[in-house]
Order: sequence, then C-alpha cells, then structure tokens
Amino acid sequence: MNIYLTEITKFNPNTNKFEKFAGPRITAISYGEAEYFCKKMGIKLIGKLCSEINCNENLEPDFNNIIDYENLN
Repeated sequence: MNIYLTEITKFNPNTNKFEKFAGPRITAISYGEAEYFCKKMGIKLIGKLCSEINCNENLEPDFNNIIDYENLN
C-alpha cells in the first residue's frame, strides 16, 4: 500500500480569503485509486509520500532516522 498526501481549501470568514490546509493521508494501492477517492471526497491529491524526515530535539532535520515509505516491507 502507498500513502498519498492531500490538500483541502476552505474559506476563512475572518479574512474573507480561501486558505489551504494539509488534508488527510490516503492509503491506496495506486495513484488512480487515491485520485478516485479524492475526487469523490472533494479534496485535492498532492502526490505520493516517499519518505519523511523528522526533527531531533534541537528541531534540526534528523537525517539518520529517515522513514523510507518505499522500502518499509
């Protein structure tokens, strides 16, 4: 299974502007399946999550502990 990132656009009545937010992560077998789900739910598909770099306690990128979603198996 792959993880896909999404984006949600909502109207902010306090600023009278549309704002973008990170949407839910979608788990799907293929890009097409994720795209179908996003269209059905009315959210924008951004792309496939391949890896993630978290920060250490000093808020610096921790390149020694990269999560590689392509090779989790």
